[in-house]
Amino acid sequence: MLDSQKIYSYLKANDWIPADKVPDADLLIISTCAFGEYEDRCCVELIRHYTDQKKGSAKVILAGCLPVINPSLLDGMGEMFVVSPTDLDKLDGFLNVKVKFTDVAEPNRILPAEVSYKPSLKKILNVSSLLAGLRSGIGWGRDPLGKWLGGIKNFIRSVALVRSYINPFLVGARDRLFYLRISRGCLGHCTYCAKKFATGTLQSKPLDRIINEFRSGLELKEKRFFLLTEDAGCYGQDIGTTVIDLLNDLFAAGKGHDFSLIISNLNAEWFIKYYDELEESVIRNQAKVLYVHIPIQSGSGRILRLMNRPYVIGDVERCLLRLRSKVPELKLSTDIMVGFPGETQEDLNLTREFLERVRFDFADIFGYENRPNTPASRLPGRFSRQEIEERRFCLLKVQDENAKTGTVVKKVVEVSGDFIRRKA
Repeated sequence: MLDSQKIYSYLKANDWIPADKVPDADLLIISTCAFGEYEDRCCVELIRHYTDQKKGSAKVILAGCLPVINPSLLDGMGEMFVVSPTDLDKLDGFLNVKVKFTDVAEPNRILPAEVSYKPSLKKILNVSSLLAGLRSGIGWGRDPLGKWLGGIKNFIRSVALVRSYINPFLVGARDRLFYLRISRGCLGHCTYCAKKFATGTLQSKPLDRIINEFRSGLELKEKRFFLLTEDAGCYGQDIGTTVIDLLNDLFAAGKGHDFSLIISNLNAEWFIKYYDELEESVIRNQAKVLYVHIPIQSGSGRILRLMNRPYVIGDVERCLLRLRSKVPELKLSTDIMVGFPGETQEDLNLTREFLERVRFDFADIFGYENRPNTPASRLPGRFSRQEIEERRFCLLKVQDENAKTGTVVKKVVEVSGDFIRRKA
């Protein structure tokens, strides 16, 4: 959405104006997502919805991850110009502009009047597509009615556990946050991740530019600042600085101001590496940190190795519980993946026990999906979608209990390998 905001500013600078109706437009720009099969399907339906309405001479630009991650889904959909998240400046050549894309300032706000985001339309189109598939049987395989009813059942169960995976700080808040994009890409090589095909390797924004954007937000009396990145932990590794330097400079620049930071995607590898310095910085500035998001993915060391996540789960838990004890009011969020190929019941139990001990305030628990051309897509031991959903609901119930009972700080006395042991 922030990329879309910049595209809007870029078009405006080049004298384009919004059309009231799709058939009136000379140019359609559709920003896509390819996080999983649901997003793939929704984006394809959106593309069809808009291109079916356009006039014959209108040009179509597809931005975002889908054209890079799953381009085969676009076969037969007509002529479209494609730009990935890392080559948006190619719009210059396509549109023959006077103001280049790189000369347009990085936006810090998402303005609903300028960036169209219609989740309700996506859901309606998705349901219509599924109903059409149900009627024809195409793409549903055996027992299409059973699959349809299973989907309804899973939806109802999800609603019942909504508090376990909804982060209240982000619900409806996209246009009320001040975004500081600190980097693009990452240094990781997770076996399940296709996003890196679209976002590439790490490109950190210079520290002084981030601080200047932050100060401009403070001057505008902004209150909540979101550090936007694929991986906050590796920030600066390509330009000779670190995420700790960034945080300390932000806190120093904001001294005397009323603000809070959302630290997103602080991957566990870097959380452990910089823990001592991070703890010191957070303790000094705890009133200025709204929450910290640390994706963990699994409580099983064996699964983490299959995922190519380079950390020991015992080290993660030790640091998390220490941070809990030092800053008990700090909110912690995580991402957990279930149903990774080869995940045993023991692996799932280790993740469940990890969640019970750490008690994250928010946890996004999602099922593994095969993404095109990823190493994990070639691993044996895959599960059915329903088996994955059952595992997901198992952990959602744990997180739901965590949300009901609140945070409980537990003392870690001894760490060994992938497991935590406590002495009486």
